[in-house]
Amino acid sequence: MKLGKRITDTFATVPGEPVGIMMDRCVGQIISQLAILYISGSCVPIDPSLHVQTREAMLDRLGIRCVLTVDEKSMQVNLREPPTIFSAQGAHSSTENCSHILHTSGSTGAPKAIRLPGKGVLRHAGNSLFPLKPGDFIAHLCSPFFDISILEVWSALLSGATVVVFSPDKVRDPLGMDSSFKCRNIHVSFMPTALFNAIAIAKPTAFSTLRKIVIGGEPANAAAIERVLRVSPSSFALYNAYGPTECSVLVLVHKVSLEEALSGRIAIGTPYDPTTTVRVISSRGVDVNGVEKGELYLASSGLAIDYWKMDDLNAEKFVWQDGRRWYKTGDEVWWRDGKVGGILEYAGRQDNQVKLRGYRFELEEVEVAILASGLADAAVAFVLRPVETAPLLIACVVPKSGMRATSKQIQHHLGTRLPVYMVPRIRLCDSLPLTRTGKVDRRALEATYMTAVHKCTALHEASAVDPVALMKSIWQATLAIPFDIGIDDNFFDLGGNSISASSVLHRYRRASGTEIPVHAIYQHPTIRCLVSADQIRNISMTETLLRDSRLADDICPQVTTNYRTEAKHVFLTGATGFLGAYVLNDLLKIRSVDTVICLVRAPSDAIARLRIQHALERYDLWNACSPVASKISAFAGSLQDEQFGLSTEAYNKALNTDIIYHLGAQVKYIEPYSAHRPANVVGTLNVIRLAALGRSKTLHYVSSISSYGPVGMTHPNLYLPEDAPLLPHVRDLDHDIGYAQSQWVAEEMVRRAMGRGIPASVYRPGHILGDYHRGIGNNDDFVARLVHGCKMIGACPRLPDQSKFFIPVDHCSAMLLRLSHNPEALGGCYNLIPPAGMQPDQVDVAKFFAILRSLGLKMEELPYKEWVERLENSSGNNTLLPLLPVLKAPTTEGSSFWELYEHVPTYETLKTERGLRGGPGHLLFPDLDEAYFGRCLRVWAQLWR
Repeated sequence: MKLGKRITDTFATVPGEPVGIMMDRCVGQIISQLAILYISGSCVPIDPSLHVQTREAMLDRLGIRCVLTVDEKSMQVNLREPPTIFSAQGAHSSTENCSHILHTSGSTGAPKAIRLPGKGVLRHAGNSLFPLKPGDFIAHLCSPFFDISILEVWSALLSGATVVVFSPDKVRDPLGMDSSFKCRNIHVSFMPTALFNAIAIAKPTAFSTLRKIVIGGEPANAAAIERVLRVSPSSFALYNAYGPTECSVLVLVHKVSLEEALSGRIAIGTPYDPTTTVRVISSRGVDVNGVEKGELYLASSGLAIDYWKMDDLNAEKFVWQDGRRWYKTGDEVWWRDGKVGGILEYAGRQDNQVKLRGYRFELEEVEVAILASGLADAAVAFVLRPVETAPLLIACVVPKSGMRATSKQIQHHLGTRLPVYMVPRIRLCDSLPLTRTGKVDRRALEATYMTAVHKCTALHEASAVDPVALMKSIWQATLAIPFDIGIDDNFFDLGGNSISASSVLHRYRRASGTEIPVHAIYQHPTIRCLVSADQIRNISMTETLLRDSRLADDICPQVTTNYRTEAKHVFLTGATGFLGAYVLNDLLKIRSVDTVICLVRAPSDAIARLRIQHALERYDLWNACSPVASKISAFAGSLQDEQFGLSTEAYNKALNTDIIYHLGAQVKYIEPYSAHRPANVVGTLNVIRLAALGRSKTLHYVSSISSYGPVGMTHPNLYLPEDAPLLPHVRDLDHDIGYAQSQWVAEEMVRRAMGRGIPASVYRPGHILGDYHRGIGNNDDFVARLVHGCKMIGACPRLPDQSKFFIPVDHCSAMLLRLSHNPEALGGCYNLIPPAGMQPDQVDVAKFFAILRSLGLKMEELPYKEWVERLENSSGNNTLLPLLPVLKAPTTEGSSFWELYEHVPTYETLKTERGLRGGPGHLLFPDLDEAYFGRCLRVWAQLWR
């Protein structure tokens, strides 16, 4: 009241007069709005970060005489003309009067001032969809220049609830939002879609303490919504909202279910309040029928008064039909399932107007500004929406002939003319592609741009264990940069913002395990500084593996009871893999097993189940499984996500199983440790946590015989007991591929957990080949590719003292289940490979190639380097070419990764043999003779055709 009185006493303001508020989100901003509305003025938020010329134009156009600010420096503007004085004639305090004036951009370059009526704001009070009451706490996250901020502030104040102002630093830190919501006791949040997406990706559980969240401003991201709803309590509700500024923020709203998110199509809903009416008008000017698309028309008490002093635009956008005033949105929509009057779905913009980072503007405005610079002959702006990153504003520019303008010069010029959110990434080109009709081919520009991005990203991925290379690849992918960036390039100059900054740090943490605080990228916005000694220790691979192997050290069993080796309810990972499909097949045949919960990476449970069926069909197992397939419960999730990305209900079902078989792993031979870490290391960490929580259960972890690494390199002809510790061999892993490194870490984590009382066993299969009796195998694994690739070039490598510990997949599954159901075997480590006495005869690589030649494959034996050279010069369709980086690249020892595995140790199998005797019958290791390899070769040959 005092502030309002001071305004009227000083400026003699009249009702309806606009008063500027030049400050960001803060308590003072809210107090200023209250004061202005108290004197019946109109609130005009002005962004102090805008260029001074833009601010001057806004103030001048509206005739603003009074501006409230907390920073006098932001008021350095010069008005060119005396301000227009509002007439007091007929003015009075009324809900029909203008309460707020908000700006959006226009195609002419001048921001459009939209006048909103007080009744449009009042309609947010007491709405039945979002009932607020005294004692409720509402998060104020949006800048006051966004229309959503009106909803945040006034729906709360008009209902007696409390507005909690979040500082910009808090909003920029998605990883910290859960604690921010919790410690401030937030009940409801209205949030821009882009911010919601960033938080959902970084920490989907962040909203679990909220009652409701409403998102809007851009098309909803179904995947982000799914991540949140999966881990949210049943009391939580998520709404997708729609509403242009011209309709006082909100007109349509829709409560989103998990099933809808899984479908990938999120509706914009139905009218928000009783005063809102919608029509969908076809290009013929009539209401659409069925599923036809049309332009959305809106009538509402929240309709804007007008665009300030833009008569032509007012006549175009606000029309009278059937005795009502309608706003033509320019958005295309359709009725879901063709039910007119039901739920609306969003199709896109009719024109070239876009909404980015919460701001709406015309792409033509960007193009006009580029051409007005005098630096370009042609320009086309478009919004790129990469799958994994936030939308990006791109402009393809043909430089003015003879000027040799650079992209930085053009961006610098635009930075002095346009707000920061409208300054595009510049890509220079010689010409613009055209369609057959002579229009610019925007799709071709987008495709060319993304192709360049993928090529540049791939340059750094192979060496991404190094912090600098890893950070480069993440910047390249997140910012969709189509050129090689330098370590001294500024993140924000490259187009980064608060949302992409949080995404970069989240992806780096997931890839490397190293936490970088959010503020670091603002203080050190270059790669050189960000990964310097002050921010990240440049540690060796050995230190990395040792550190990660201790990730589960704080996890201890919560219950100490007798554990069941015979289980009714099973939790299985990796069911769609080669071994996993056989294990699932064998589990379903066990009468005592009632349920097998399969965690599958998929967008929905239905698709997860379909993928399981496809895996069983691939190995010709489905017909045998289908009669008992009702035992399968398919859960769509991800190993590396918290609680596997499952809903609370689904995770509780996993907690109440009796036994866990963890077979899930990522195997990419040319990818570094950082690429395997999320699934193989973090995934195993999450499995250990599952084993320790809830009902007592046993964990059976399937590792690999490669987890010891190339021990023969430092300890030739070593004898390794099955319980031999991994730790003495960690340094050997410095020379190995990322997959083997991740297996060492994961097994060491499990074995350390066993030492703390978690009941578990470890199984190390050798290289798994086809079914013993049928020869059906995995045509994509290394050995299948090797055999096919050697056949194609007519040569195989000479590798003395090399071995492959082959095991048929059906026999491997049988050994695993026999040992896991033997109570005396619990707590041990088992090598699922040929018995020690058979190893010299069974696994020699030279003998393997000799058998293949005897079966009719024509291959000459070449020294390894000559064999690689022939492969390198072979045709582009050779199945081994994708693995060439691993086969060719020298390690620090000068040999390739494969050559390091000479002098393979003898792996003990005594415990395995004793454990297998504990069940019915006697499971003998089969003889891997020429007949067996012949069966495998026949299956491979059929798939090669």
